[in-house]
Amino acid sequence: DALRAIDVGSGNGVPGLVMAIACPEWNVTLLESNGKKAEFLKRAAELVGAENVGVLQGRAEVAARDPERRDAFDLVVARALAILPTTLELCLPFLRPGGWFLAHKGHDCSKEVEVSRHALEELNGELVRSEAYPLEPTSLIHTALWIRKTGLTPDAYPRRDGMPKKRPLWKERGGGKGLAPADE
Repeated sequence: DALRAIDVGSGNGVPGLVMAIACPEWNVTLLESNGKKAEFLKRAAELVGAENVGVLQGRAEVAARDPERRDAFDLVVARALAILPTTLELCLPFLRPGGWFLAHKGHDCSKEVEVSRHALEELNGELVRSEAYPLEPTSLIHTALWIRKTGLTPDAYPRRDGMPKKRPLWKERGGGKGLAPADE
């Protein structure tokens, strides 16, 4: 079967639409909550001839509860979605056990990784690799976090609309101290 991938919070289509173009044998879903952005993604996929792309307008908290999407994807990607514990709660429910989540984060995401331990444990994820990379042609450095799904997502997650951002899993145990509001 073809690899199934989903880009959560696809925005302008990076990296999801780019993956679909580069890997035409993959089935790629672009999930975007904003209606105008979702329409843009549909049109962009059509213009570049990416027949392996499906665009889904909706919130991750709702889409991840659909039995056809829950624990169903081989690869999940997200870029600039939210602070890591929130991103994990929104993305890991889509991922099948044994699948991979690639989170693109900023230069120094060590605080986010530290406060994500509870979320990783709770959602059955394991950080396998963290790799810094240059963002060409700028001098900016970003970080790729490779997270493997170790088991099924508990039924309690994701929580209802807005709760993953309002009360990240690290806040559930009093963690996250030292993160500035800009980090969220």
